[in-house]
Amino acid sequence: MQSCLKGRRPSGVVALTDEQLVGRGVRQRLVRMVRDSAGAFPGEEVLDLGSPDGFLARGLARESPRWTLYSPEARSNEDNLVPVRLVGSRLPFADKQVAAAVAAFVDDRPSRLSAALVRDLYRVLAPRGRILLLGRSATSRAPDVQRTVPEEAAAWLTEAGFGRVANRRIMHLADGSEVSLLEATKPL
Repeated sequence: MQSCLKGRRPSGVVALTDEQLVGRGVRQRLVRMVRDSAGAFPGEEVLDLGSPDGFLARGLARESPRWTLYSPEARSNEDNLVPVRLVGSRLPFADKQVAAAVAAFVDDRPSRLSAALVRDLYRVLAPRGRILLLGRSATSRAPDVQRTVPEEAAAWLTEAGFGRVANRRIMHLADGSEVSLLEATKPL
């Protein structure tokens, strides 16, 4: 990760872009972690709510070619990626259609996480379906991080009816922040 520490400000504070913080190696590790965390969910349709440059959907499509991935970042000519337009809190899927919903660093996306979107995710997820949300977490070394999962998200998931809601820190980044994974499962 030393190569990520380019471009220091005169004051000595490290200024890293998203690309530097979450470079190719980190992105591949995150994709594998999400794939493994998704586990044996009920089906093969996965909704990517968004990730910078679609890295999560594209990585999952390569890692798990049997899955169909719906992504706002997909192009129509990509094998198991299906373009989907996500605007607001109403998702364009049938009830219980999707096996898992994933997202990475989407605090500024059109499908911004909200209580209403979480309720609609509950509607479209099959029983035992999973939600996996990657975000950055502040630390004492990086107290002002962006691209976080909203603090209220765990409460929204619980209120919507999801079970086993858990938030854990899974990786340290070069700027001192951490990557966290908020996950929840829809009960049977």
